[in-house]
Amino acid sequence: MIHFRDETIIESPPERVFYFLTHINKLYKIWHPRDHVFCHVLSGSMEKENSIIHFFEWVGKFPLYLIAQTVKVKRNCYLEYVPVFPFSLLRLGSGSFVIEKVSKNKCKLIASADGGYNLPIVGPFLDFVAQKIISFDAIRKHMKEEGENLNNYLRLTPAPV
Repeated sequence: MIHFRDETIIESPPERVFYFLTHINKLYKIWHPRDHVFCHVLSGSMEKENSIIHFFEWVGKFPLYLIAQTVKVKRNCYLEYVPVFPFSLLRLGSGSFVIEKVSKNKCKLIASADGGYNLPIVGPFLDFVAQKIISFDAIRKHMKEEGENLNNYLRLTPAPV
């Protein structure tokens, strides 16, 4: 099983971070202009569980194309998604965002991404193969840049009325 985690202090209240993440179809390219290609909400609203999102981005030189479903949403605090079939067979692309309030106008965003199989013998082998296909350093760098870009965008953009 592969697990990535990145923490970023965001100089905005949790409500703005949650708004950004749940309106990602409109803000996706702003989040990571160089690597994010497209993002569409296919059904539902990202503010609710069971919505379906479809996105494509580059992580280093690896193209990440995924259709995912929100499985747990807690307003201004938490958003979790998992890949839908057939992507679920690859066990790649599960993730979550935890938003923790630090002060009135500051929060911590904890982004997590998971993939791979938690199986004896086979799991470590598949994780080894995955690392040969996609650079784990590129994933870490991409996640860090997303946190920094989100902070910069929210800091420099007035809050919606």
